[in-house]
Amino acid sequence: MTRRSRRTNARISLMQPADGLVYKWGRTRTKRMPLGLAYVAAALEPVADTLKVVDAALDDLGVEEAVEQALAIDPNYALAYADRALLNANMGNFDQAVVDWQKALSIDPSLAKVHHSLGYMYFLQGNLEMAIDEYTLSVQIDPNRARTWVSLADTYFRVGRFEECLQAAEMIKDSQAAGWMD
Repeated sequence: MTRRSRRTNARISLMQPADGLVYKWGRTRTKRMPLGLAYVAAALEPVADTLKVVDAALDDLGVEEAVEQALAIDPNYALAYADRALLNANMGNFDQAVVDWQKALSIDPSLAKVHHSLGYMYFLQGNLEMAIDEYTLSVQIDPNRARTWVSLADTYFRVGRFEECLQAAEMIKDSQAAGWMD
């Protein structure tokens, strides 16, 4: 399967060889990971743009170094923790990604995209009730996040909470179109 990332237009190819692992090609990296986690990088795009580091720093240092530099300058910079979480998730360090998203939210609990991403990580780990909690916080902060309403409806459906699933699905159509892309 091949697709293009909406944010970077990078080509992402996935395949399942005989060993059951998936090879992912991005702009610069080949990665082996279990099939169930292969789509995490693409699925976690909602927080890909959260870190506000200048382009020059990204070009000179690279993303990982820029995040660490931002945290060295301001250890209470919530968006840097959110971006480091995304980097960790993309590298398969899912437990560290959860820790970083939680740290970002402890600094700034108003980050709707971070609540969504943390909820999605909980969803992937099978902790659906915690995923529901994070998705709910996300849409309480920003009720126009259609993507989060979709995730919330899907998770409600999976746990058999059908009435709440229908209510969340109703909110999808009421969400602003711009909220879908955030």
